[in-house]
Amino acid sequence: MPKYEYQVLPRGRNFIRILNLFPSETDDQGVSWELLVVPAPGDDPIRKPSTPENEKYEALSWFWGHAKPTEPIAVFQNGSFRAKYVSPELAAALKALRRPRNNRNLWIDAVCINQDDPLEKNHQVMMMSAIYRHAGSVCVWLGPGDESSTSAFKFIKDELLQLHKLDNLGNDHTRAKWVAFLALMQRSWFSRRWVVQEIALARSAMIYCGMDTMSWKDFAIAVELLVEMIASRPEFSKIMRRDLLFGHVESWINYASTLGASLLVSATAAGKLFQEPGFMGYLAPSRHYREVGET
Repeated sequence: MPKYEYQVLPRGRNFIRILNLFPSETDDQGVSWELLVVPAPGDDPIRKPSTPENEKYEALSWFWGHAKPTEPIAVFQNGSFRAKYVSPELAAALKALRRPRNNRNLWIDAVCINQDDPLEKNHQVMMMSAIYRHAGSVCVWLGPGDESSTSAFKFIKDELLQLHKLDNLGNDHTRAKWVAFLALMQRSWFSRRWVVQEIALARSAMIYCGMDTMSWKDFAIAVELLVEMIASRPEFSKIMRRDLLFGHVESWINYASTLGASLLVSATAAGKLFQEPGFMGYLAPSRHYREVGET
């Protein structure tokens, strides 16, 4: 296929590109998309918040990393497909996010902005707050899944968020599950400075790790529960440190409240654990979170 070439965005008013991700019913099929040029959200004061169907979109929040663009993508342009290369991380995210039968509109900084055009890049970056604020949802990509991350998602959903099970989670039998949860909180996405803005501006957000998904709200509540259990239940920390097999967790336990995930939850006030019905007063707040610092 010939190489994909960006077309210059219309001048005179603000426009953005939306990635129209084509569906696939199988994971082994290559990723393909079309880039649509639409007016920037909030650019026209006459326009209502609701937009035409082909302009509705979700925004991706992800960790770029340092990998080179080696994964080929088929981009539909002017009646034929052209080749564009993206990083393996982004290719994995797109495979996880695409639907089996319907298209999905996404805004992704790495491809919706021509990264080789400094003027366009600077102009588009100035609109990023509006882009994330007007997105239907923010998709948080933590990276490809593994056995540990799947265990963490299952633990949060099936046990940690079930109020009647909390008293049984601070024992030897659940230690490995807590370790998986702590490992999830160490994912590279939480080290990005921009994620505070991207989550704070989101109308709603969903976390994706491989094929596992969870609402940001549920994840935030789980993080707050972990931090408060460490602070208010000394026996919990002792159990987590007991076995040498999990000795590397000790530093995480001591500083769980200062991990990027904990600081982000605090900064965005997304969890609101003690305002949730059923959780009020279950764990008495015993400390204040530190403010988010530079990462």
